[in-house]
Amino acid sequence: MDLEKWTEKPYDVVVVGGGAAGFFAAIRLKELHPQLNIVIVEKTQKLLSKVRVSGGGRCNVTHNCLRNSELLSSYPRGKRMLKEAFNMWNVSNTIDWFEKHGVALKTEADGRMFPITDNSETIAGLFEFLAKKYAIDIVKGWELVHLHKDAENIWSSEFFNKDKESASVKSEFVVLAMGGQQNLNHYAVLQQLGINVKFPVPSLFTFQIKDSVLTALSGVAVESGNVKLVGFDVAFQGPILVTHWGLSGPAVLKTSAWAAEWLNEKKYQCTVLIGWVSDPENQFREVIYQLVEDNLKKNIGNLPLPQTLPNRIWNLILEKSAVSTEKKCFELSKSEKNKIVENTLRMPFDIIGKTTFKEEFVTAGGIEDVSILLKSMELIDNPGLFATGEFLNIDGVTGGFNFQAAWSTANLVAQSIAKKKNQSSPNSENL
Repeated sequence: MDLEKWTEKPYDVVVVGGGAAGFFAAIRLKELHPQLNIVIVEKTQKLLSKVRVSGGGRCNVTHNCLRNSELLSSYPRGKRMLKEAFNMWNVSNTIDWFEKHGVALKTEADGRMFPITDNSETIAGLFEFLAKKYAIDIVKGWELVHLHKDAENIWSSEFFNKDKESASVKSEFVVLAMGGQQNLNHYAVLQQLGINVKFPVPSLFTFQIKDSVLTALSGVAVESGNVKLVGFDVAFQGPILVTHWGLSGPAVLKTSAWAAEWLNEKKYQCTVLIGWVSDPENQFREVIYQLVEDNLKKNIGNLPLPQTLPNRIWNLILEKSAVSTEKKCFELSKSEKNKIVENTLRMPFDIIGKTTFKEEFVTAGGIEDVSILLKSMELIDNPGLFATGEFLNIDGVTGGFNFQAAWSTANLVAQSIAKKKNQSSPNSENL
């Protein structure tokens, strides 16, 4: 869009951020109040970038979790802010909205929901189509650097581009939808207004482990294992995947989300205990002892293992236990049996760093709930200024939860602004 046309045009709402939350807030605003003039301003040249890479390019739209109480349990941070947002817009609302707009969703075995096309462009394309249909202006390449209000309670949003040119846009409302930021400097605009911000740290990442014996098994997975960080109180269950750099899979990602701040304090260097099965210790010990007893003349490497324990992982367990795969079961000492059980349930590895999960990046941190009016997502002491999505101190585990938080908070922002406009202009239409 031409700079002069952009800065000269009178806007009701400036949405800062061209990602999932920003687009959805703008679209929902036009659905609720079609007369509003809205512009989305994105600092990069890419729109909806996380939508496009989510779920390996399929876009994990939401999670099939229809009870709000259960849904909230998947968010390490932000539950207070999400409770009201989910009351107004839950998973069922998300499914219905996309279907109403021609995008059917499918549910996979683990509860993740994707468009039936298995293509994230279906979602990104829908948002871009609706933005054009509703005459929402889009400006790329401009970064918000300052916000202030004039004597008439109109917000001035100051932007810079890469050439350090400046632009100022006036509006009655501003929606902050800049996503998860990687350092505190990106929240400088808020700090100027005295808004509380939690220092951002990474969430949803995999573990780097320097162990050639482990990483030689890259691609091997267990369906249900256990991940426990030494020094962190809670353990997490789920699938575990061995990669060429260490460990990944839902159980690892869940651990990284809930322990995000703790791991940051540890500089991503600590010990993790990996359980290759999720059975209780007494139960697993009984199973292994019985297998040994029933196969005394067989080599320990040839035991008929439970299907949940791959042979290559079993060989890893034996190697870590210093037990030859050729050893006969009747030759096993009690000490060797105990080592096998221990390495199956609590195999230790030293984490030396983190790796971003695919191309996705989620942060723990952002605007804290004490700075937000929970029933509207409006910033306290800053009437007309709203925030949504990951720019808030909200983050969920992997599986569509972060997008659901974006849809729900963006809808609440849209409803709040539409309500304010209707109160100031009683004759305006509210669809």
